[in-house]
Amino acid sequence: MMRTRHRSVERCGKTFPVSSTKGYFVDATIVIFGLFFLLAIIPATISARTIRRGPPTNIFPDPLRNCSTGWRRGFRPIILCHPAAEIILSALASEGVLIIGGGDGGVAREVIKDQRVEHVDLCEIDERVVEVSKQFLPSMAVGFRSDRVRVVFEDGAKFLAETAPETYDVIIADSSDPDGPAESLFQGEFYKAVGRVLKPGGIVCFQGESMWLHVDIIKRTLGRVREHFPVVSYASAYIPTYPGGQIGFVIAAKDEKKNLSDPVWVMSDAEMTGMKLKYYSPGMHKAAFILPRDLEKKLELVH
Repeated sequence: MMRTRHRSVERCGKTFPVSSTKGYFVDATIVIFGLFFLLAIIPATISARTIRRGPPTNIFPDPLRNCSTGWRRGFRPIILCHPAAEIILSALASEGVLIIGGGDGGVAREVIKDQRVEHVDLCEIDERVVEVSKQFLPSMAVGFRSDRVRVVFEDGAKFLAETAPETYDVIIADSSDPDGPAESLFQGEFYKAVGRVLKPGGIVCFQGESMWLHVDIIKRTLGRVREHFPVVSYASAYIPTYPGGQIGFVIAAKDEKKNLSDPVWVMSDAEMTGMKLKYYSPGMHKAAFILPRDLEKKLELVH
């Protein structure tokens, strides 16, 4: 039996142990039938945030796992791929992309793989996230080196309020869970503000939580987004380091005729290889919108 000395962390009104000296991290943010994630780590402390390094590299803010280079091939490309397949990768004119959050650089890295994207604005509230990512996650932060990417350190809601209407073709909200500082990014006013700065043919992508754990949150989010967008759906990706091994995304469009599950541009294998797409394919695009039957009914999704 493995024995370690533990300290505790408060989360969601409960106290959980986190190992301190033996190089293990217990992710106890959500307990699924008694299941915990245990990761081997090499500790290194940076300011008020805790960074754990190892192959792959993980970032643990507060000290909860938030970012992993090992599994980002699923999370980052999939949070981008549905808007990208509909707009960026569809040979439509997608001059402007806005990323709200995403300070680790992963989404920006995926967006600029398409050379037709003329500029990307990334609005990150925490300058330290970008600094730490450049130091510890260089493979993800590489996007910051592109002259097509402009980083603005500001609150996302404030940035949207100061942006002219119909500015962006694609808007991606790369947010954390709907509590704490990110809670405002799951409110009706935020979705309304996003819709205001999105072009008429544009598409948006919001973090959508886990279909195994957060059905009530997903249903509430879909309801709020539907108040401002005529076409709304939920797409799924499978990431081993997320509780339940799955994370979802709420995708919405202004064009009521838009079929989000149908790729506009069916890329060839050569095209996907040239863009270094590891997760996305036309088949994965379609499959992402296929959900368990009972969940489709609960979320009132129609394809």
